[in-house]
Amino acid sequence: FLIGGTVRLAGQNLGQNIIYSNFRNNDAAKIVFDAGVKYKTGLRSFQFGMAIRNFSSNVKRERIYEQMPLLFIMGTTIDVFELVAVQSQKSQLNFAIDFLHPNNYSERINMGLEYSMMKKIALRCGYQTNRDVASWSIGFGINTLISGKNIVFDYSYSNFDIFDGINRLSVGFNF
Repeated sequence: FLIGGTVRLAGQNLGQNIIYSNFRNNDAAKIVFDAGVKYKTGLRSFQFGMAIRNFSSNVKRERIYEQMPLLFIMGTTIDVFELVAVQSQKSQLNFAIDFLHPNNYSERINMGLEYSMMKKIALRCGYQTNRDVASWSIGFGINTLISGKNIVFDYSYSNFDIFDGINRLSVGFNF
């Protein structure tokens, strides 16, 4: 059982406007809380989690109180090879699915697969539902030792309707 959270300052600056011959700043800032739990069930690799993001009081702009974009997430993951009785120390096929419930939009589902070989090479694919411009993505990762240091390379391509696709590359160092 794992539990975690963050406290952060979220803000926005929309400049100035003139109201009744006075300048008024359109700035807003709030202390925001995120919290989550993850439960490892003990049933092989099956685990699930829940999180709430952007929990705060309302933001006041001019004379209007607005709610932060609150997000509730539930998700689960499991190694598919365990379900079909394929036990291997050298490879895994992880399936994950998240259900997202925002307070300012309709529900979304994110799902993905990751095939991992010897914890060194990973192939990934995913799909997001109910998105305005995004849908599917693919990628790979390489975990290797260079000069005794653990280095992780990750690449992904995401299909976006209006951007002709997005490429992402990351490099991580573990000491």
